[in-house]
Amino acid sequence: MHWESTLERDAFMLMDINRSILKFHEQPAKITYWLDGEKHAHYPDILTTSHEGSCFVEIKEEKDASKDEVSARTQLLSEQLPMQGYSYLVFTEEEIRKNPNLENVRRLLRYGRIKPDIQTIERIKKDYFSSGECLSGDITSSANCNSDYPVICRMIIDGMLTKDINQIWDAQTQIALNYKFGVQS
Repeated sequence: MHWESTLERDAFMLMDINRSILKFHEQPAKITYWLDGEKHAHYPDILTTSHEGSCFVEIKEEKDASKDEVSARTQLLSEQLPMQGYSYLVFTEEEIRKNPNLENVRRLLRYGRIKPDIQTIERIKKDYFSSGECLSGDITSSANCNSDYPVICRMIIDGMLTKDINQIWDAQTQIALNYKFGVQS
């Protein structure tokens, strides 16, 4: 993905880990609209596709999102684009850079990039979740889990394991098996 700012890059990371977003594209379209009798062109930063539909997303710093021009455009496009089958929203710096959410996403993406084979996934599920308990604690510091850490991160990304990314990742962190992906005998 091509990003024009580190804020856009951070937004891409959040979208990359969001399981409800099926795909997203940067600078997807030119939207021409009329506002106060003048013709304008707008190039939204991202187009997301989910089971709920498609949404144009504009990434803005707080100071820019509150400008009259941006607010007027956001209101107009939010009202008009649904008639064309799209929604529209502004994703602000405050929402994007909220922690520990963003730090957790960075951690998952850093370590969980490689898809493990099915045998490794089944071993992880059996080794850590066969009794139905949660995996707790900071698994990065546990000697017996270190080699499994990238697999566990990937399983969280893929939704096989659950972890609240809005909570600090520390010794009290709870990682659970998603009931849809139970342990096989």
